[in-house]
Amino acid sequence: MKHFITASNVLFTLMMVLTLVPFHDRKIYPLLAVFVICVKTVQILIIRFSGKEKIKQSSDDVLAFLFLVLILWQLFSANFRILNKMLFPEPEIVLNMFFSELPDMFKGLLNSLILLLSGYLLALSTAVPLGVIAGWHSRLLRFVNPYAKIIGPIPPLVYIPYAIALLPSFRSASIFVIFVGAFWPIFINTIHGVLNIPPKLIDSARVLAISKKRLF
Repeated sequence: MKHFITASNVLFTLMMVLTLVPFHDRKIYPLLAVFVICVKTVQILIIRFSGKEKIKQSSDDVLAFLFLVLILWQLFSANFRILNKMLFPEPEIVLNMFFSELPDMFKGLLNSLILLLSGYLLALSTAVPLGVIAGWHSRLLRFVNPYAKIIGPIPPLVYIPYAIALLPSFRSASIFVIFVGAFWPIFINTIHGVLNIPPKLIDSARVLAISKKRLF
């Protein structure tokens, strides 16, 4: 009984009363009730499979805070109607809108991931070979190093207007900005990785008469 009476359980019960028992507005809020039940179910599963007291306490604190916010939101926006509906719509309305827009949100997320991966893979495929070459040849490194120190720290957001103006589409402009943001850190870290190769390894390879091409 002692383990059952926790802050999250008490607030969960209160949340169920607010959503499923009609008050003066004679309305129930099934979507909000289902959401709260799902959240509580996830907490129970986490506690059951983890078996750690710290996780139980942490999840109880997080859920208690979440339920408290939902209760206050529900009371002041739906039950008592104190808050402006334009600024603070009811939780039920927000959840309904969220789930109705979920397919478009997933579509947007997928498009964003494609753009991110395209820019990152392009940066990875160019920065790593160039970084290895620059780190391996000291003369080339002396030539590249000043430009890397000047151009590298420039925020990628600076390139947005130029990318939009010069590139044929917003998609290519987005990929370019992501590419620039990822290129310089990868390039500089690759150079440092090559420079930090222990000299003993290189000397040992030369003793074994390994050619420069194979060593590279």
